[in-house]
Amino acid sequence: MEADNKPNSKPYSEGKHHTGKEHSWDEGFGYFGAAAHSLGLNAEDNYNIAKKKDLAVADANGDGMVDLKTEFVFGPAYYAAGADKSGKTTCMTDIMTAFIEGRKLITSAQREDLTDEQRT
Repeated sequence: MEADNKPNSKPYSEGKHHTGKEHSWDEGFGYFGAAAHSLGLNAEDNYNIAKKKDLAVADANGDGMVDLKTEFVFGPAYYAAGADKSGKTTCMTDIMTAFIEGRKLITSAQREDLTDEQRT
């Protein structure tokens, strides 16, 4: 997220509609591994999706299939959900909310480079 690395004022690459910062942020979120509807689920449900114990709750759009890009939980999101099952932490919610808020901030810059304050 350094100022000169993948600037927000330029497309990620030629012909792309998203900026370098948008791409980097989205890539990080993808590696986190939460389902698009994870905030609407409890920790147990998110964990059970990852463990393939309850794929019905994974099927957010009700089409009878689990989309691995948008409806499955894997990677660090799985570990966050596992930690949260105790009820003592809210890692999944905290991390996913931070990703969403960060993306909103990047988008709110309207393709201008982010200020030091925004990047912080």
